[in-house]
Amino acid sequence: MTIPVKKIKFGELDAKNELFQQDRYGQSIFMNSFQIPPKIDLDELKLGSRFFIYGQKGCGKTALMLYIQRILADCGANTHVILFKSGISETERAKIAGKIDFDLIDTKSGIDIQYNYLTNWLWMIYKNLLFLIKDEDIMDGHDYVTSLSKLFGVSKNMRRSVFSDLALGPLKLAAKLGLAAGPFNAEITTDVETAKRDIDNRGPQEIIEICERYIGKIILRPRNRCILFFDELELFWNRPDQRERDLFLIRDLLAAVARVNRIIGNNNASFVVYASVRSEVLEDVNRVGPEIGRDINDFGVPVQWNASVSSENQPILKIVEAKISASEIEEGILVSDDPWQAYFSEEKIYRKDIKRHLLDISMFKPRLIVSRLTLAAQFNGDAQKLQRERCKRLYWDFLKLHGVKLKKNCLADMRLKKSKA
Repeated sequence: MTIPVKKIKFGELDAKNELFQQDRYGQSIFMNSFQIPPKIDLDELKLGSRFFIYGQKGCGKTALMLYIQRILADCGANTHVILFKSGISETERAKIAGKIDFDLIDTKSGIDIQYNYLTNWLWMIYKNLLFLIKDEDIMDGHDYVTSLSKLFGVSKNMRRSVFSDLALGPLKLAAKLGLAAGPFNAEITTDVETAKRDIDNRGPQEIIEICERYIGKIILRPRNRCILFFDELELFWNRPDQRERDLFLIRDLLAAVARVNRIIGNNNASFVVYASVRSEVLEDVNRVGPEIGRDINDFGVPVQWNASVSSENQPILKIVEAKISASEIEEGILVSDDPWQAYFSEEKIYRKDIKRHLLDISMFKPRLIVSRLTLAAQFNGDAQKLQRERCKRLYWDFLKLHGVKLKKNCLADMRLKKSKA
């Protein structure tokens, strides 16, 4: 027994949209069908010993991050996902960039200006981590939570705004208000009095350094850790100055993530910060901050699906099988013994079986397989199998969808070349 192919949930182009839709309908296909990419130790990611996820566009970085987030949240962790691309507007980016600190770097080609957003990101990260803490989850360090929350202006009754106070002007004002808040516990009071004497020169850095000295003394219940996730670390391409600005923003965000994890991780595992970034963005970031590359290599995992096995057993094809099986479960029928035989025609597609064909057009990227099969399922409607002719036609529909320009007679040209070969 099978289900109509239109009911197979192969997924969406964006994993966030897939989860959003399934949550609305009470479905669990994403979680039940998720496949761990090859050579990735999931335990290392869950424990926080690895906290960077990187790979090419469409390889499944966001899906892996959201999978980890769901697992940890289901176990009791307090989590929050921050989207760099869609979570911060161009106006907010411009505010962050205004009147920012910068360094003059002497290079062979002349003097370069390098902007410094590290303080801004550290302030935002620590503030959000403190906001995530629930009183009932604290095993030790209640007084540190209270004191540090006052320093950062964290109120449990406030509506958290991720980026509203990242501009340097509001940060300096927030630092002065934080140091004047009080009262603090005995240890922090001494540091606060010292910081007040230099607040005009160093501002927010003073509070960040105080936080880094004491946040490691906050011990939370192991299942109730506080965890931040950063995703969509992409560059804007509208203008060259926007791209350069975002380049430094991403560089310093990655540096801040590494610094926070190192500082807190030396003391306990109550707090973890993750970040997902494209490989092509990393190449540009390394141009302005080569030390970031070392942190990515030491604490990151690459998402790559091409493995040294036969085409019949490629890990990426397991995604298709798992999606079909999970969809069958959602529809209340028994899982097919062989999803490929049950839902795909045995006819060749351009002289290739369906597995070889999907591997060739996917370039080992789950997004390309998902988008292709989702289109095929939609157009096959109530049919019980994905038919050969529809799969062939959708190859060209798929290319057009992704902006590939086709010559008028390219299909005939391809057949002619194959016949000559």
